[in-house]
Amino acid sequence: MRKFICLFCICVLLSGCGLLTERKTYHNRSTSLVSFLYPDGAVPQQDVQRPVLNLPLRIGLAYTPVNSSNDAIAPDLKMRLLEDIRQRFQNKEYVQEIIMIPEIYLNRNRGYEALQQIQSLYQLDAIALISYDQIAKTDDNNLSLTYLTIVGSYIFHGTDYSVSTLIDLAVVDIKTRQILLRAAGGASSKDRTTVVKVRSKATNSMNQDFEKALVHLSDRFDQELIAFEERLRNPKPNDTITVKHRKGYSGSAGPLLLLALCLFWFRRQRHADDSHQ
Repeated sequence: MRKFICLFCICVLLSGCGLLTERKTYHNRSTSLVSFLYPDGAVPQQDVQRPVLNLPLRIGLAYTPVNSSNDAIAPDLKMRLLEDIRQRFQNKEYVQEIIMIPEIYLNRNRGYEALQQIQSLYQLDAIALISYDQIAKTDDNNLSLTYLTIVGSYIFHGTDYSVSTLIDLAVVDIKTRQILLRAAGGASSKDRTTVVKVRSKATNSMNQDFEKALVHLSDRFDQELIAFEERLRNPKPNDTITVKHRKGYSGSAGPLLLLALCLFWFRRQRHADDSHQ
């Protein structure tokens, strides 16, 4: 009984301390597109040049470097996003090849000068850059009194935490430094846990949020691809893009091939039905 009373007193004392203190912690992991393209922080004012796109396109795909040394996003999630974007691009007739660029090439140098080196190395027409910004906030505030948890002889203050995630995809014409298309996806979550579990819980939430933002980005990216394809097929006089075709490319091979496959399947099915009669 005496031991229980002592333990109860300790709970009350620690709870009282929680009322007098408020602790907030922020964890920010960012791969900012702007800070990568303009590492000195100055966005130059220049005349807008008209991108000339020679179809089909060779497009690079890469993450911008992480600003923090501690990246909590699981590598398999990041790779899944790259593969998802690659597949969505690869299915387009105006794309010749999607080339995944190792992160080490973007970590060495930054800015458009780095992209020009990558362009020369891989013979690219454009590059798709993926960046993300993720903020995790933990908050041990006055409400911690309500969430006290006793585990054996230990007492832990309750902790609120929230995670916000934004994934941004920009396809950049390297020569003219113009963004051809852009899509973004976001997600956020909140939860409550104990101090000893907040790190693992927050890490799990950051990965889950990244996965949700990935799905959101994919939906938005599909919409942007449809609009971009329409610009390539039916360019308007006032459009900022000039479209040209490489030798041997007509821009209609994809639909014709699909039509031929459909006709072949229809004839084969009809022949099979006749043989059974």
